[in-house]
Amino acid sequence: MTAAAIRAREGIAAARQPLEIPASPAVLAGLAAHYHNPVLGDVRIVRTPRGTDLAIRTIRAPLATRTNADGTVTLVGLSPGWSPELLVGTREGRKTLTMRAGQHAYVFDAIN
Repeated sequence: MTAAAIRAREGIAAARQPLEIPASPAVLAGLAAHYHNPVLGDVRIVRTPRGTDLAIRTIRAPLATRTNADGTVTLVGLSPGWSPELLVGTREGRKTLTMRAGQHAYVFDAIN
C-alpha cells in the first residue's frame, strides 16, 4: 500500500471515530419525521427495519450521530460521496436541523 493510501485510510478512520454508528436511539427518538427549509426544501427522517435514514429529495443516507465538544449533537449521513451534517437544535420552541454550507446556515424547521 502506498503512503498516500495509508494516510487516506487513517484519515477516514479518524473522521469516523467520534461517530455513533448506528445513530443514537435517544437522539433519534427526539427528532421529528419531517423538516422544511424554504430554500432547500424538505428533509425527512425515515425509520426502516434496518435503521434510520436521512432523506433529501431522492437521496437517502443511513444516519450516525456525533456529540460535539460543546454538547450539541450532529446527525451525519453515511453515504459514499454524500455525507451531509445537520446540527440538532431548537428555535422558538420548535425542533430544528441546521445544515452549514460555506458561510451559509440553512435551518430546517420541524413541520409535524
